[in-house]
Amino acid sequence: MHSRFAIIENEVVVNCIVADDDFVAEFYPTAIEIDDVVPEPCPGWWYKDGQFICPPQPEPELVNEAQIK
Repeated sequence: MHSRFAIIENEVVVNCIVADDDFVAEFYPTAIEIDDVVPEPCPGWWYKDGQFICPPQPEPELVNEAQIK
């Protein structure tokens, strides 16, 4: 059966994969299954104390300014 997994390094999600349990057990034994996590974490999120944490979103003014440049 295939599931979605977050690959964690130094408390940061560095990648998300879809794989079967045997593959993950062999190659990514510390990966965390994210099938039931809402919203689904993605690279750049933190993983601390068993919780996924979305990084802060940039201020809308800074995004608009960056788009203008």
